[in-house]
Amino acid sequence: MYIAPYASCIINGIYWEPTQPKLLRIGNANQLLTPPPEWTKNDTRSGCPTLPHRLLAICDITADKCGSIEIVQHTTTIDHPFLLYNPKTNTSTE
Repeated sequence: MYIAPYASCIINGIYWEPTQPKLLRIGNANQLLTPPPEWTKNDTRSGCPTLPHRLLAICDITADKCGSIEIVQHTTTIDHPFLLYNPKTNTSTE
């Protein structure tokens, strides 16, 4: 989890096998809810409020269930291509 704290959007399309390390684990998702201290300082630029976190979206093209992006617990369809993941409850909803 070297890049995730600094990313706004992660697009994953890597080939992954169960013997390989994961790119993002469920525990990492909880850590990403808390911004690093340097991000919580007041921004002196007007109109730039501080967000509670930086990571806004993960696009996992491979959609391997519990794969390299461990929070992917369900596959999606063309009719319903998105899931909203809640790291506090470890649940996904459409």
